[in-house]
Amino acid sequence: MRPARQLIADVLSLAKGTVLAQLVFVVATPALTRIYSPEQLGTFGVYAALVLILGKLVGFRYELAIPLPTQDRIASNLVLLTAALTVPTLILMYVGYYWAAANFDLYMEHHELHDFVLSITMGVAAFVINEALVVWAIRKKQFDVIAMARVINAVSLAVLQLAGFLFGAPLIFLIASYPLALFISTIYQLSKMDLQLFTYAGNRLKLFRILLYRYREFPLYATSAAGLFELSQALPLFILTYFFGNQQAGYFFLARRIGLMPISLVGRAIAQVNHADMLEHHKRGSLGEVMLVQMHYLQWMCIVPATLIAFYAPLLSEILFGEGWRAAGVFMQLLTPYVVIRFIFSPMMAINYVAEWQKSGFWFEVGSSVVSAGCLVWYSQHGDVVLAVASYFLVLAVVNLGYRLFLMKRLGVGPVRLFKPALLQLPVVAGLIYIMHLAAA
Repeated sequence: MRPARQLIADVLSLAKGTVLAQLVFVVATPALTRIYSPEQLGTFGVYAALVLILGKLVGFRYELAIPLPTQDRIASNLVLLTAALTVPTLILMYVGYYWAAANFDLYMEHHELHDFVLSITMGVAAFVINEALVVWAIRKKQFDVIAMARVINAVSLAVLQLAGFLFGAPLIFLIASYPLALFISTIYQLSKMDLQLFTYAGNRLKLFRILLYRYREFPLYATSAAGLFELSQALPLFILTYFFGNQQAGYFFLARRIGLMPISLVGRAIAQVNHADMLEHHKRGSLGEVMLVQMHYLQWMCIVPATLIAFYAPLLSEILFGEGWRAAGVFMQLLTPYVVIRFIFSPMMAINYVAEWQKSGFWFEVGSSVVSAGCLVWYSQHGDVVLAVASYFLVLAVVNLGYRLFLMKRLGVGPVRLFKPALLQLPVVAGLIYIMHLAAA
């Protein structure tokens, strides 16, 4: 078990790379919202959502098992196994799509993304391989490599997307930039690996069969749970596009991308650093107490700032992104409770895999996806986009809160101890809301 000082150093190393990557995105976004229309960004959002959903499925989540073997040579073969499962699965899906398109009427009308099926396929391949290499770096505690890879990916993505300005902002620059940026980041990560570890003197196919069986829980439960999670994240884009068009999807895409930045900046860094030591803490029976301390710090960090930002989100959105983007700020307000809950509980992102609670994670994703999507569809049918988005995020916030409290209870931590910092901040939050309403009046 590493000392607290080393844990903080590792978190800061990851957070540094994430902050720089997000800073690139923040700097580029005001330009992107003036180069590309909400409709184009909405199409890109649907593309990215499809890549993420398929990326959680085609590798069958064997990359999550990379930290578990005791020997690096065995773990490196899990990287190869993930790639070996991904490539043929994508080829079959690509061929199957065009076969189905040629023999069946797959869609009522043409959608922009039907011209970018190859880009979707390449994006999924790049995403899965990149993720496998990130988990490998987590195993080796090479957090500086992960941080630099994120910066390289962010800069490459921004440069390629901004290049659309030189060519009249065609949609192809917006979409093709995604897999290209991931491939550039992947090349960097490969350059930092000891490629000799990928050699294996024995029968590799036999080893693959052993690994497939040993870590079968990951495709059985983690794949479905991760796919459902990404589907639940993507459904608003699909549903909003269907009921209200690409413009509202564009507003939602920008709002969520900006709104989830705290999780990307700090929460994900803590989760990835924890992943390296969670198994040891769980075996010792101390995992609940370790995460409790981290969650207390996160509550002190986020609750008051989130209240202030949420109140002024529409105005800030209009100033930063242009007059046509105020609606994105309204969506950011609706997103805030969900972001706060995800942020506070981010240290336990990998708990289901480490504690082998994949089955409960699977059913949680099923339930939250069905209920939240159902509310979104119900209110979308009534033509109220704000109420539809509000109901979606409210359901996700409540369900996530309930499930995370259940998991913490299993680890021996009750809700009163867990939310002590939040309860202490309630008077401050109430006072801030009252003062801001008076100022607005």
